[in-house]
Amino acid sequence: MFGGVCVVKDVSYLGINGYRYAVECRVGGRVLDSRDAVNVVEDLLVKQLGVPLDCSLRGREVIGARFILYKIGLGDKGECRVIVDAEKGGGIQRIICLFKGEAVSRMISSSRSVVEEKGDYSSLPRGPVGVVDGLPRGQRVIPKPVVYAVKGLPRVDLREWRLWVEGLVERRLSLSYSDLLSMGLVRVDSMFHCVTGWSIGKRGWEGVPLERIAGLAGVKSSARWVFVEGLDGYTTIIPLEDFLYPQSLLVLRVNGEPLDLEHGFPARIFIPHLYGWKHAKWVKRIVFREDYVDGYWEALGYHERGNAWLEERFKGV
Repeated sequence: MFGGVCVVKDVSYLGINGYRYAVECRVGGRVLDSRDAVNVVEDLLVKQLGVPLDCSLRGREVIGARFILYKIGLGDKGECRVIVDAEKGGGIQRIICLFKGEAVSRMISSSRSVVEEKGDYSSLPRGPVGVVDGLPRGQRVIPKPVVYAVKGLPRVDLREWRLWVEGLVERRLSLSYSDLLSMGLVRVDSMFHCVTGWSIGKRGWEGVPLERIAGLAGVKSSARWVFVEGLDGYTTIIPLEDFLYPQSLLVLRVNGEPLDLEHGFPARIFIPHLYGWKHAKWVKRIVFREDYVDGYWEALGYHERGNAWLEERFKGV
């Protein structure tokens, strides 16, 4: 059933439920039901990696109109996520397994089926960007957004809060809320699209253009990616060209009102053509980088870019 290449990554910096390592496998094979999903994980871990673990189904989730995500428990050692493309006859896109124990990690690292490597993300396929009329494939409109806070709601004190802009820049910035307001706000009327398949109707997103912040910092020509961190520790990564798109904003207000805490006060990212997990809330740090590194959901298999109009929900699409 299994055939492919696995990569082991240190994900301790992401704070994903205390997991230290991720094994990300690009595989071939089919999954038709929940039992098959468990079987393919057992095949991967026991036969290929030599790691005997107790595998059990923890959940099944439909993502958009095309993908199915199976969540497989590994006892007290970790968990796996099997990403299936239902349009390709149940073809597996990826398997991502997360581990806590060092003993398990050593077994994985010594396996001939697993290699440590940096992926080549320099040539993502280019596609349509920006605000497009209509609704992306696999989306449905709901009346109000679902609130996500995978690490809980942070405490915010505007007297202490600063937006730090650093990395491959000529000038490291520390911007207060009043600094951002004084830069002038631009309004973009656009829908919002969540990777799980829901969208909300147009809102008036008001904020500072991200290209304006990048210009103030003086981004160096070697920058290719933008790593964003929130006050809660949540992280994501965005291709530079999408970050600098003219309608990409650091949002401070929606429909004339300041953001509320649930939706990212004091500031959040908004990039109209990307899925919502890229729209980091409670932003405290923006880092321009040359090389790619996973953010929170990217480490769990979500796409490096996440263009909603190309249905880039998962890596390998």
